[in-house]
Amino acid sequence: MRWWFVLLAVIACGSKPAVDEPKSDDASSPFARGADFKPLAFGVEVKGEGRPVVLIPGLGCPGEVWESTVEALGEGYETHVLTLSGFAGRPAIKEPLSAAVRRDLARYIRSRKLDRPIIVGHSMGGFIAYWLASYHPDLTGPVIVVDAGPALSGDME
Repeated sequence: MRWWFVLLAVIACGSKPAVDEPKSDDASSPFARGADFKPLAFGVEVKGEGRPVVLIPGLGCPGEVWESTVEALGEGYETHVLTLSGFAGRPAIKEPLSAAVRRDLARYIRSRKLDRPIIVGHSMGGFIAYWLASYHPDLTGPVIVVDAGPALSGDME
C-alpha cells in the first residue's frame, strides 16, 4: 500500500500544468492550415522520407514504443510518431484527450500537407485512428489498429 503513495507522489511531482486548447475542428479555422500549427494534444517526432505513416501510442505509452516499428519500416516511409499530452513529460491538457488528439491530428495532417497518411494506432490510439478516419475520410489513408476493439457510438466524446 505504501508504494501507491510513493507512485502518486512521483506522478504528481512530474506532472505539468494543464493548458487550454482551441475547440474548433473546422477546416476553416485559422489553425487548420499552415506549417506554423503546433499541436497541443500531442508531441510528434518525424523520421525518414517517403509515404507518411502516423503512429499513435496507447494511453500512458510514450512514442518510443514505436521505435522497433519505425526501424522495421525502413526506407520509403516518413514516420510521424506521436506522444500524447499528459504522458512522457508532456503537459496535460484540460479537455478530453481523445477528442483533442483527433482534432489536432486532423489539423496536423492538413498543415503538413500529408497525402492520405497510413494511420496506425495501438489500444486507445486505435480508437483515435478509427475516429479520425470516420470524421475525416478525406485526410486518411489505410487505418491499422493494434489491440483495440471498436468504439461504441458516443464513447469517445
